[in-house]
Amino acid sequence: MTSKELRDQFWLSYCLLEDEFKETIPFVTVAKDNYNTYSTAYAKLLLEIGSETDIALKNYCIIIDPSFSGSSINQYRDCIINNKRSMCNQEVQIINRNITFIPWSTWSEPTEPSPLWWKVYNKVKHERNSVGSIASITKEYYKFANLEYTLNALAGLYVVLMYTYIDLTAKEGAKEISPRPLSRLFDLLGGAWNNVKFKSGKQFLYTSSGEIIYDRHAIF
Repeated sequence: MTSKELRDQFWLSYCLLEDEFKETIPFVTVAKDNYNTYSTAYAKLLLEIGSETDIALKNYCIIIDPSFSGSSINQYRDCIINNKRSMCNQEVQIINRNITFIPWSTWSEPTEPSPLWWKVYNKVKHERNSVGSIASITKEYYKFANLEYTLNALAGLYVVLMYTYIDLTAKEGAKEISPRPLSRLFDLLGGAWNNVKFKSGKQFLYTSSGEIIYDRHAIF
């Protein structure tokens, strides 16, 4: 796969998911106070994001390990831990919001291999009207389709695609930092991203030397 193929086959679909999420913002403000707000719109998004993440993870595992032939979340986890463990600790920040996530953090803990948002995705997909517990909270599973888990799921897909893009462009010798159009919702924090400065307002992206690469219009 090339970086262009990634953009055409995966990234543009991700951008459509961001646009779909954007449509919920006038009704539910992105704020921690609203994390437990659930809706059918979030349930629909979770199903779409979870399905896309499954495909994107398998694709990335094949890129970092050409011999990979798994098809389950636990097999993806083992491949990522063995080949790209830094992804488990990757922090994501919402643009213009003091809100951060580490969507794959549980993969660093052997006793909790699947992120909670992935569990919500599966429960909403297979047992939507059943009553069960997630994170010590018991209720109908569809009520877990809330703002918090939807944001974490979208951030999780964002991380997978960004890591895939970074690895592909590194092999190609390309200078692009992110596929275009840029995410209008998230930034990556830490590591190589400490050398990238996002200017608020007009959202121009700068390299460490101050060169303008391209611009972005944030959702907020």
